[in-house]
Amino acid sequence: MRALLMIAATAGFAATASPSFAQTDMSRIPYYPWCSLWWEQDNEHRSCGFTSYAQCMVSARLEGGMCFENI
Repeated sequence: MRALLMIAATAGFAATASPSFAQTDMSRIPYYPWCSLWWEQDNEHRSCGFTSYAQCMVSARLEGGMCFENI
């Protein structure tokens, strides 16, 4: 009986101590809310790796492009 209680207690602790897959997965995804868009000849280029509008505009101005919200 005592061994059964130990197994149940261990299983209960393991279930509450480990985060679910969704919690773990979402906490590791970086959020980049701004994208830049610019053109070279007939090619369109996008970069969606900016954390702020100001950061995006620095890149966009160098390329002669624009920034937009990454939805």
